[in-house]
Amino acid sequence: MRTGLTISSVLHAILLLCALLWSLFAPDFKAKAIDSESVNADIISATDFSQMVAGSRAAPKAPAPKPLVEKVGETKLADNPASKVVDKPEIVPTAEILRYRRTIKKTTSAAEIAFC
Repeated sequence: MRTGLTISSVLHAILLLCALLWSLFAPDFKAKAIDSESVNADIISATDFSQMVAGSRAAPKAPAPKPLVEKVGETKLADNPASKVVDKPEIVPTAEILRYRRTIKKTTSAAEIAFC
């Protein structure tokens, strides 16, 4: 327990010493910063914003958008909505599986099946 505490304390002290030395002797990055132009920003009220967004009442109406398709076909319903999605043949159990099922039904009770 003491060895782990000692190792941790020494490594943390080394880490803090490295950080201190780096901050003292590192090159000045602020001197190399690129001068950028400032951007003017105006602060407006909510009423001014709503007036700008509202638009003009005398503006001409926008043309109605053209439909994406020329003709819409009629809706087709499925012949049998309860049919299976995949047309795979149904798996038919073999005689061995049927015998196994019969022996399970005979030997197990309803309580045993519930706790399986």
